[in-house]
Amino acid sequence: MGDFFQFIRFSSAGRRRSSWYFDPKWYLDHYPDVVEDLKNNRYQSPLHHYLTNGNPTAYDPNPWFSEAFYAAQYPDVSAVVEQGRFRNSYEHFIRFGISEKRQPQADVDLADFLRQSGMQRMLRQPNIPDTFALWIQSQGSPVQDETVEASEEQCQLLDLQRAQTLIPSMVRAPLNFQPITIPDITVILPVSNQFQETLSTLAALHANNDRSLQVILIDSGSTDETSEIERFVRGIHIIRPPYRTTHAEQLGLGLELARAEIVLLLSAGTQPFPGSLKIALEAFTDPQVWAVGGQSLGLNGKVREAGSIVWRNASFTPFGSGMRANEPEIAFRRWVDGFTGGLLFCRRSALREHNRLTLECIGPEAEMLAICLSLRQAGGKILYDPDVIDRSASEPAIAPDLRARNEAWLKRRFAGLLSRQMLPGSSIMRARSTVETSGILFLCQQLPHTILGTTYLRHRDMMIGLSQLGYQVTVFPLDGTLHDCVATALDFPPDIELMDDCDLSELPGFLKDRAECFDTVWVGGTQTLQQVALILQQHSRSLPKLGIVVDVHASPARESHLRRRVGAVNNHELFLDDLELDTDQVWLAQAVVVGNEDEKTDLEALGLTNIRVIGSPPIPPTLSPPFEERSGILLALPVHASGDSVHDGLHFFIHDVLSKLDRDLPPEATVLLAGYRSDLIDLSAYTRYRRLEAFMENSDLATLYRSRRILVEPARVLTSAPREILDAAAAGLPAVLSETVCHTLGLEDGKTCLSGGFCDPERFAQAVIRLYTDRDLWNTISRQAQARMEEDAIHSTFYDDLKGIISVAAGDTPLAASTVPLRPHKNYEPQTAFAPAPIRLQPRRLTTTS
Repeated sequence: MGDFFQFIRFSSAGRRRSSWYFDPKWYLDHYPDVVEDLKNNRYQSPLHHYLTNGNPTAYDPNPWFSEAFYAAQYPDVSAVVEQGRFRNSYEHFIRFGISEKRQPQADVDLADFLRQSGMQRMLRQPNIPDTFALWIQSQGSPVQDETVEASEEQCQLLDLQRAQTLIPSMVRAPLNFQPITIPDITVILPVSNQFQETLSTLAALHANNDRSLQVILIDSGSTDETSEIERFVRGIHIIRPPYRTTHAEQLGLGLELARAEIVLLLSAGTQPFPGSLKIALEAFTDPQVWAVGGQSLGLNGKVREAGSIVWRNASFTPFGSGMRANEPEIAFRRWVDGFTGGLLFCRRSALREHNRLTLECIGPEAEMLAICLSLRQAGGKILYDPDVIDRSASEPAIAPDLRARNEAWLKRRFAGLLSRQMLPGSSIMRARSTVETSGILFLCQQLPHTILGTTYLRHRDMMIGLSQLGYQVTVFPLDGTLHDCVATALDFPPDIELMDDCDLSELPGFLKDRAECFDTVWVGGTQTLQQVALILQQHSRSLPKLGIVVDVHASPARESHLRRRVGAVNNHELFLDDLELDTDQVWLAQAVVVGNEDEKTDLEALGLTNIRVIGSPPIPPTLSPPFEERSGILLALPVHASGDSVHDGLHFFIHDVLSKLDRDLPPEATVLLAGYRSDLIDLSAYTRYRRLEAFMENSDLATLYRSRRILVEPARVLTSAPREILDAAAAGLPAVLSETVCHTLGLEDGKTCLSGGFCDPERFAQAVIRLYTDRDLWNTISRQAQARMEEDAIHSTFYDDLKGIISVAAGDTPLAASTVPLRPHKNYEPQTAFAPAPIRLQPRRLTTTS
């Protein structure tokens, strides 16, 4: 008997709450007549009554929706309910009203509720279907399941039991650490009567071992099974000093025998995650890195430390303590003051020369911190890498008097270094990185994953470019999503902080928490600027005095202008009016960024002089398969919204161009739509065309650039510079492009591409046929496009341009005064605009001279 059958069959089940949208207890308390009907068996349950009674508008489903209020507030809904198109107003609200943010009753404002900080984040949780359900949950009903977490002691007991289970198998088949090559890493493991913890550490090291580890175990007089550790492992160096040794002395003995240039220091019970040693080793390819550590987790899975902050008085704070692993604040690489636990990888030569541990330093935390400060004082840097992960039990706290003694010793030993540290009580977010690297806050609509394509790829290029220049980049998307650690790891370098689970409602609190943390604020796009302008003004104390950059490439005004051109209306003054509206908040910025000289000229006509042009980063060409090994036609650009610029071009190509190809192209010249497609867009009508291939779910564009014969991009109103076409050109894939795209990218018809004109189906079709069938023409275009990409890569000024933009924003570069005549001030009024079929033109505001 299934759950649903039981629910409708038994009245007791029907009295229990099973949905966010209906409260049976409140329903019975509020409507006594329903109680009588249930007693007389007229209905099986309160929900049965609500769904089937003969007067549906007379009953409310819960305390948060009022039929009477909704009908009076929205006469349009009342009318369609009276016509019988909905059972009651609540049906309309559930199906449409929630997404339209209509009020369910007088005291409930869903729009205002959604603007509260953190609501968007909660709404993205998979168990919250919509805003109304989130509202009901926020009122405390129904009761959520409580998760009981195990204590630290219980987790430690389980971990020791796990180690105990390893003993029989390790006796029968001892762990083999005998290196078969010169070791890459020497592991120094001091132990003393910690048998089970030592087994856990050795087992975890063996899981990381590719037979290139040297393991040195220093046993300080153990009296438990540790004294017979040789029964469980092979190929490790075991040192048993004949005298009692301190932890510092044990490290010194191990360091004398170390053969590898990289040394790993860790305590018994510390268990590195698989791959951690390899990742840490790769970090030392940077010569300025002298030590590496990572996320140290407790046995309960919570973060113990993600790098430590050392304050001026020699006290320290383990950053990230208590967080979940890989939280955005700790999921990126950064320079840190040091580490006090977990794994510490060091350069052997630097450690030997500069380490100055003494008996005055008490406890493993202070000892590890002293090692880090010694390396930093000698000029080295300490790198935190979140992909270097370990788990271990918490270190027992030392007595306050011993901690004070450690701090006094550290202040004497590292007086000069500590004098440059921040004072206790300072911003922990600013102090988490030790090197004074300029911080950049990058605001954008959503995290620019590679799959999203144009225009997101431009923002991604800027983020990565700034990070490669040494800036500490923090990305804050206004439309956050659930954290996807796989996608972010694939699409972004580990040096960028990605606040991908935040949203616009949380920006004010974020700015307050990160006051004085950023030297530059980079705003990606005019839409983003319009959304954040007021917030930036309201939180000016949290922002730098100067340093705001706005990228206005591909403004909506330019797209509207091109759409009017499709309808044979070419009014440049009207375009400037729209552009002035798009950029009415750029006065906030010290630097305005555009993508080409045309955009710069247009903004200069509005009186702006702080404009800088920046294109794509260098894209070197790759080896290209020949003409004969390729087949098929590729469309690579993404469709994000119904009627957007790419969708318009696709519509034009499918309906006006595709049929003209049949008489001259072979059957194998099929067309593949490989770009991203939003789930909200239905392109199934296109599948009736014989030459169009079935849509691919996960397209690898890099592979398609090497297997398809030509690329086409018919977008007539696309204002963004499509990065996909440049990537294809670098891979030797020649393209037929609309006149608009050719002009935006600066490509030459007949040399680096073929132009299909502007709204000219016949010319576009002939260009496709020629490029697909003419081998000599294909080779010419392919070679010249690759030569152009190579030339651009050699002479690229991308990184210099980024530096120049930051300089302008900081006020370091002088600006010339505008010499253009001021345009008359206009008053703008909403007005429906001309919309040429089949594309849509967004409403614009008419202008009148005042």
